[in-house]
Amino acid sequence: MIRRRSLLVASATTAAALTTGGWSRGPDWEALRRSLAGDVVLPGDQDYDVVRSLPLKQFDHVRPRGLVLCETPEDVVESLRFARRYGLHAVPRSGGHSFGGYSTTPGVVIDVSRLNEVALRGGVASVGAGAQLVDVHDKLSAHNTSVATGWCPTVGMGGLTLGGGLGLETRKYGVTSDRLRAAEIVLASGERLWCDQGNHRDLFWALRGGGGGNFGIVTKFEFDPVPAAETTSYTLTWPWRAAAAVFDAWQRWAPFAPDELSAVLSFTTNDAAPGTEHTVVVTGSWLGAAHEVEELLSTLVARVGVSPATHSLVTLPHRQSMMRWFGCENLTVQQCHREGPWPGGTIPRYAFAAARGNFFSRLLPDHAIRRVLAAVDAQRVRGHSRSMDIQALGGACNRVSPHATAFLHRDSLFYAGFSVVIDPNVTEEGRRAAYSWADAAWRTARPYANGHVYQNYIDSRLHNWQHAYYGTNYPRLSAVKRRYDPSGFFRFAQSIR
Repeated sequence: MIRRRSLLVASATTAAALTTGGWSRGPDWEALRRSLAGDVVLPGDQDYDVVRSLPLKQFDHVRPRGLVLCETPEDVVESLRFARRYGLHAVPRSGGHSFGGYSTTPGVVIDVSRLNEVALRGGVASVGAGAQLVDVHDKLSAHNTSVATGWCPTVGMGGLTLGGGLGLETRKYGVTSDRLRAAEIVLASGERLWCDQGNHRDLFWALRGGGGGNFGIVTKFEFDPVPAAETTSYTLTWPWRAAAAVFDAWQRWAPFAPDELSAVLSFTTNDAAPGTEHTVVVTGSWLGAAHEVEELLSTLVARVGVSPATHSLVTLPHRQSMMRWFGCENLTVQQCHREGPWPGGTIPRYAFAAARGNFFSRLLPDHAIRRVLAAVDAQRVRGHSRSMDIQALGGACNRVSPHATAFLHRDSLFYAGFSVVIDPNVTEEGRRAAYSWADAAWRTARPYANGHVYQNYIDSRLHNWQHAYYGTNYPRLSAVKRRYDPSGFFRFAQSIR
């Protein structure tokens, strides 16, 4: 992340003008700066546009009055006190990957990306809330350990863990928050709490799946780590004409396979222009010997009844396997960060993305599969990259009670997400078309789903989001909210109330 000590003198005049001019008798940003180990970035500062940027450019219209780059938990305390003193809306930001844009605000962004320590102490993985997934796997692999995480290298551990955390090893080890043993959080009052099974147990329950930005700002996690095992990754592809057969065979295979298998079924196209074909892709990983997964894949192919067009396997040590999954197999760890805020980062921002999804607890009948695939193939628009991605669940994830943690989703066979990316040329017509396609595909699949949605793929278009994300856990989450954030200081469109 950009360091600003060398820019403070240059920006002092600008900041003073902003504080004493248009914001007469407003927030004393210079006083905040003096109280912090980290930095404050204001409009007019040289690096303001870079620091405020999120992975999606569609939220660039939001211009925070200030961003605080916290260096220590005490910086978080001071930032919250400052926001309360001046009546500023404050939001925490770890990786900034909220699909709803809830990682930014016209008020003050409290950024914890510098709270990114990753260490193994006494067999416990200590991970800062701002650590990104690529760094977590890189640093823990040196100790032959890991934490079960998600798929995107630049996602922050804060948002991932607080919303549950689906990923490659979910069927083997559960969601990310299932391995959480403790967390440090700063409340709106500025009070710092250590939460575990013996301390603030109700809040600890809520932090395991209750969603980010609801109860306070988490600064650190402690996890029970998992082995950094050698992994065999596989990819099989079929032409679109086999889509229905692959869908049916996959749904009867993947959720019921041994826990060591992860599996994703995708129907994808890089350009949804009329006349182009989607590719059908089955990909995943196996924590075991390569010949074992070959046998499992043979079972799938036999059920499909059509040989795949391509079939590949690769066995790698854990760190290299994760870099491959991150799309960074030919990059250094430094390069496997977002360009702009992280020196040496090469991962680009996207101009626009829309995503919707559903959990499914039962198999889809043939007519439902064909309806859903027809919706995926409909409303063609040139230049749109579209995908329906279905992640197999079951295994360890489903052996936890839906009420043991705030992460309710324990009876699902799979999660199906519909996503569309437009880059680089985005028009208002293109946005409307993207939402229209995602909405139509989502509505087509909805009658066969269980009514729930993954809270980390937050969906600003959901109406009954309380039930969709949290179900029968929502009343308990509301009670925790009232106890630890009674004034509702932490709020956004879909925050717990």
